[in-house]
Amino acid sequence: MLAVTLADQLRRAVAQRVLLADFDAVAGAVAFNLKLSSPHSFADALRHAPQLDGDLWRGLVVSKLEFDILLAPDAPVDTEEDSSSLALVLAYARRNYDWIVADGGTLGSGYSVELARLCDRILFLLTPEPASVYAAKRWLPHLLASGLSRSKILLVMNRCNRSQGIGAEQAGAALGWPIHWTLPEDPAAVQTALIEGKPVAPASAYAKQVKRLAESLLEESQPVPRPAAPKGLLSLFSGGF
Repeated sequence: MLAVTLADQLRRAVAQRVLLADFDAVAGAVAFNLKLSSPHSFADALRHAPQLDGDLWRGLVVSKLEFDILLAPDAPVDTEEDSSSLALVLAYARRNYDWIVADGGTLGSGYSVELARLCDRILFLLTPEPASVYAAKRWLPHLLASGLSRSKILLVMNRCNRSQGIGAEQAGAALGWPIHWTLPEDPAAVQTALIEGKPVAPASAYAKQVKRLAESLLEESQPVPRPAAPKGLLSLFSGGF
């Protein structure tokens, strides 16, 4: 839901070409969240990576909410042998979109780590539960050992509730890594979005905070000029829990 709402907020903020890509090979949920279906998925894009062109790409993506969506397959797929094709798919997307939000799902494979390497920013999601912070404490050193730059990884704490769970400062201290952003627990707005098959409503507390996150990413991207290339490629990962 964060990937969906972030793509929507980026589109609203910049009125540019935005792609939401669900690269979760096992449990991709964007199609479920937005009530979408398609005979094609990112697996087809990987298979045809060297031949991608405008006509083929238009058959792979679904256009909704004024941005394009590349869905995950209906059934889990083995993507380990396709890791080398990721760079080709993302290079094609970079040439045709200003912003790409890639939902990478749960970490735990060479494929997902390779996707993270190809992104400009990694939004690493955790929640205020002790088990989530514990999992993050194990995953973050693994990502660094896999060659990812610490400066690319931004920790985002989801479902924050002031009266329950571990606070952002406490979690940051435990991890030795600051929490870059917090998102409020907003179950009514999220459930309504799921029922309606839409991003979380812009007027909700959750979407307002996602909008601020999008604005911070946009502001961060400004000092780095990239002629003929997109301004950002983001990846969203849950930390293995």
